[in-house]
Amino acid sequence: MKNRSKQTKQFFTLLIASGMNIFLNLLLTLFLTNILSVEDYGLYRYVFNLYNILAVVLQLGISHSVSIALTRTDDEEKTKSIITFASLLMFGLSVVSSILVMIVFSILLFTGIISNSLIVFSIIFAYTVVMHTAYLEILKGANAINSLAFQTVGPNLFMLILTGIVWYFTKDSINFLIVLACHVLAYTFVAATEVKVFWQNINGQFGELKDEIGLIWKQSGFNIYIGSIFGVASTYIINSISGIIITLGEYGVYSLGLSLATPMQIIPSTMGNILYKESAKSDKLPKSNIILTIFISVFALLTYSAVLLFVLPKIFPEAYSNSFGLGVYLSIAASLYGLGDYFNRYIAAKGRGDYLRNASTISGIINIVASVILMMLFGVIGLAYGRILGGLSYMLSLIFGYRMLVKSKDVR
Repeated sequence: MKNRSKQTKQFFTLLIASGMNIFLNLLLTLFLTNILSVEDYGLYRYVFNLYNILAVVLQLGISHSVSIALTRTDDEEKTKSIITFASLLMFGLSVVSSILVMIVFSILLFTGIISNSLIVFSIIFAYTVVMHTAYLEILKGANAINSLAFQTVGPNLFMLILTGIVWYFTKDSINFLIVLACHVLAYTFVAATEVKVFWQNINGQFGELKDEIGLIWKQSGFNIYIGSIFGVASTYIINSISGIIITLGEYGVYSLGLSLATPMQIIPSTMGNILYKESAKSDKLPKSNIILTIFISVFALLTYSAVLLFVLPKIFPEAYSNSFGLGVYLSIAASLYGLGDYFNRYIAAKGRGDYLRNASTISGIINIVASVILMMLFGVIGLAYGRILGGLSYMLSLIFGYRMLVKSKDVR
């Protein structure tokens, strides 16, 4: 009973945080589309999406390995030591890797393959999203729900505050570089706060922690990483092909719809995050929890779809009017991916990275093939249809993997 009460409290903590993040994401998107030119907003979204891609590529599966290590200990001092070690490792890795990527992009700029120097300059700050996504993964393993809630809400909250203050004093002078500076300050502050909470002197423990996490990485983390890379590759391929099939304006409409829909993935993922640490020691997910997760996801999807269709068109600029109907389809896809993530958390806690790799590979291939074919037939709406099919295949693959794992009880 006590454990159920704790889970209920954690669920509402993360659910409220997720709801706040959805609201803040809408406010921030609305604010930026009104204060920035279409070109500057498009550039910021491009750079932010690039950061998210680099966050997957540059982590090398380390955050997943750390998260699994955290599920295997209930000792508070050991937990702090692991998170401190991971923080130092991820920061150093992300900064060095960002510099190397920036050098590559500088060469592309020099040779004329890319033409915008601001993109090259921006890459050095990719560490902000790398650290943020790493903490979102790591804190699940520690079952640090309050910290996870702060990481969920913090970046959008502080960025909205900072951009609001700067815009109040600069008005029409605000541009991409100013918004990027606000982004860097907001994300760095949120990450630094987490470091302060969990900081621990780990002198003499580096070798032991490296060996422990390295073993998990070999058994599971690398497979999860390969699956993540394939997911990023499929997104990049679809984006590249869409630039040939549909216009830049149509892709801009799709990008806003995708941005608005993405929070729907967070809601079902929340339940998986709460049970993540417990899943490492349990035989299966509670049936009542599965039913509750599906019910909440469907209810949230219906409510949010109504907001997309009847509320947001009245407050967003007219230039983005076609994004909201598209956003409904993309919200369906996001919910499917979120439900897949729910089962993903259980499988990851069991150390079965090969299951996750296979699911990402299957859904990525289906997403690419379906998106290209449907985009050729129906235009930009075909991209949304393809994403729905990709999300459905991702969810079904993970449900199949979950059922196989429960029957076999094969963990690593």
